[in-house]
Amino acid sequence: MFESGAILIHLAEKAGRYLPKDTYRRAKVLEWLMWQMGGIGPMGGQANHFRAYAAEQLPYAVNRFTQEIARLWDLLDWKLDGQDWIANNEYSIADMACWGWITLRELQGQNLDDTPNLKRWFLNMGERPAVQKAYKLRSETAATPGKTSDQSKKILYSQTREQMQEIRREHAHDHRGNGATIYAPSTVATDPELTVVSWRHPGTQRRQSRLVA
Repeated sequence: MFESGAILIHLAEKAGRYLPKDTYRRAKVLEWLMWQMGGIGPMGGQANHFRAYAAEQLPYAVNRFTQEIARLWDLLDWKLDGQDWIANNEYSIADMACWGWITLRELQGQNLDDTPNLKRWFLNMGERPAVQKAYKLRSETAATPGKTSDQSKKILYSQTREQMQEIRREHAHDHRGNGATIYAPSTVATDPELTVVSWRHPGTQRRQSRLVA
């Protein structure tokens, strides 16, 4: 299994929590989960890359993605006006998916004080015991600017189609579900127990976890 959104849905359904059964309320959670998957996640990743990891500074790219993250933050701030949680005003996998990206605010050139509703939500969620446990794991596993090895950079930023085809040959049987490695960055922590889903970078022994609960 791969892709953090799919993993969150799977675990929520398996646990019977954080994803409503009612079809409308369920759709509202999935709406904001997909917003994270298609917006604040990939745009935040690009902002992180061009601001902190790129081999050369490209002002257009830095400005483009920094401003896009600011726009997305404002949208989330608007959504959180007058409510505690993103979807249906209930804690859900939509909150889990978005929270981790806000922890990267300094890399993305953002200030919590510019979005008071988002700041309130972010701080409140950070008080949840499972979130604190998960975030502690993040500090031990996440990539950090200036501490990313050349090998990891080649895998993360310079993979070619030919290299991907080689990886595909090496892991030809993984898709069958017989103990396959998860390649999408994902971590899920749920109350009251902490569940972590991690992945290994293809071609290395480095395992990581992304903390979103």
